[in-house]
Amino acid sequence: MKRIAVVFEENVFDPKGTFRAKLERVRHLMKQGGLSVDVWCVQVRYTWIERLLLGKRSLGGVTEASLGRPETLVFDGITYHMLWLDYSIIDHFLFFKLGRRPWFYPRFLKNKASLFKGYDALSAHGFEGAFLAKTVKEQYGIPYCVSWHGSDIHTKPFRYPCIRPITAGLIAGAYMNFFVSQALLRESDEVGPGNKMVLYNGCDESFRRMPDAYRSSLRRRYCVDDDVKVVGFAGGLVAVKNASLLPEIFSRIRDLYEGPVAFWVIGDGPLGAAVKRQMEVPCRFWGNLPPELMPEVFNAMDLLVLPSRQEGLGLVLIEALRCGCKAVGSEVGGIPEVLDSRHCVAPGDGFADRFAAASVEALLSSEPQTVPEAMSWDASARMENEILLECI
Repeated sequence: MKRIAVVFEENVFDPKGTFRAKLERVRHLMKQGGLSVDVWCVQVRYTWIERLLLGKRSLGGVTEASLGRPETLVFDGITYHMLWLDYSIIDHFLFFKLGRRPWFYPRFLKNKASLFKGYDALSAHGFEGAFLAKTVKEQYGIPYCVSWHGSDIHTKPFRYPCIRPITAGLIAGAYMNFFVSQALLRESDEVGPGNKMVLYNGCDESFRRMPDAYRSSLRRRYCVDDDVKVVGFAGGLVAVKNASLLPEIFSRIRDLYEGPVAFWVIGDGPLGAAVKRQMEVPCRFWGNLPPELMPEVFNAMDLLVLPSRQEGLGLVLIEALRCGCKAVGSEVGGIPEVLDSRHCVAPGDGFADRFAAASVEALLSSEPQTVPEAMSWDASARMENEILLECI
């Protein structure tokens, strides 16, 4: 049986978003059979100085300091082989402040190439995984494919020009580049040429519409009456998600909708304090929730809003729609591939007002929203399995 190594950088202390997407891709790839799949995860580790400055992190109730550097961790039954990298303030300053290439990180990745000598192919995710995979190819002739999820294509090569030619080289060196949306694939053409195709994300089977009686019981548990419409945001409170507009959007929805509305914000981030301070309507801030709770939360909601500035695809939209929650998003990135034109709002003047109007229209409509059939983990895993076998 051919051996495949899946490689990526992630934050195991905050297992949501792209972490969940990669986990599901791996899980469904393993189900295909015909390949022996190992998972390798690069994890940046805080020293005591960073923990003092940036805050303590924990995993399953175990602090980062107590966790140490285990060789493996298990998530949902899948073993991750861990590659621990100490956080470097020098790399941070070089890259984010001076716009220069990091010094320690690339050397760390190159020094790990020998670990992959016995594999038949690598399936990388994101810039860091692709950098390591390309190094392995250069040293041992082992082919690789790359999955690109968002900011490594639509933001970083343009915000940090020092890595644009490197990213172009990673794309060119891959046997195949997988993109989570047609929009992201098109944006990648501005970075560089290569073999490219779209592999849509799906969502876990736990995201499904629950029986109406159970949905009502969830709303009672969350202190929401049946006649109240619940409008929520789920994601990082960061600039790329346009989180700073949530107070204005929520206020306009309240003004436009003739009925009781409750507002929820699920997630956290650097803009969290400002969003709370500027919120003028009563709003429940949940903070970060365990991923296993999200199907229940979406089943209790009526509308998810995603006013992003950029978005690779918007997995959260698929998850919400699967649960019977409606959704409105900005007309950027891969969002129009998930939502029809009535539920997409173009950026520009009066965006918050137009977004609120589209949200109210969705709340008033009795027509359900559905997920395109192509957005399935099984379909994507079958194609990835086929391409990996082909490249060996």
